[in-house]
Amino acid sequence: MRVEDDNLKKGKLISSLLAMLKLHAKLRDIMSLHIKGNPTLTGQIVVLAKETAKHEELDFKTICTILKIKVGTLKTWLGTESILYRCKLGLKEPVQASTPREAGIRFVCFECAFREKAACRGYGEQIEPTTIFELIGELERNGITSRKEQARLLEENYGIRHSPTVLTEYIHRNKKGKHVPEKVVNMEIFTLN
Repeated sequence: MRVEDDNLKKGKLISSLLAMLKLHAKLRDIMSLHIKGNPTLTGQIVVLAKETAKHEELDFKTICTILKIKVGTLKTWLGTESILYRCKLGLKEPVQASTPREAGIRFVCFECAFREKAACRGYGEQIEPTTIFELIGELERNGITSRKEQARLLEENYGIRHSPTVLTEYIHRNKKGKHVPEKVVNMEIFTLN
């Protein structure tokens, strides 16, 4: 069983790496065909970014790094194409999302008992985060970068009420290696203003 799990993880990693290489090659081809400042180039990058995001092989942050754009820019490009996703078992209210991976985050599919029992595969392929910083990182990788939106999702899905300002402060402290209370890190404190 462990060997199968390891092979599955390796297969997913290889698939992700191949998708990254494919994206690099397509971007290089586009860039070589046009001169800098050509509006056609921007349009082609928008199309490429949308195609890549829809295929779900790469998360938002990786796509943005490769294309040298901001997550907000990619979100804007996809924003007009938000889709209404419904919980496959009807357990939660429908959500608007740009990709199935984002829908999975909004539904919190990774902690659903039906997914664990293989009764429903859910959306996305997230694993349950063990710290608040892993959870926020997952939100950011999938285009949810607004601290206000992150605070709302934490409250709705985890019952954790942090203001956007407090979230920003703890993220800053964590990045700088400064002390962050263990109960906050492990999502044991549910209200901070």
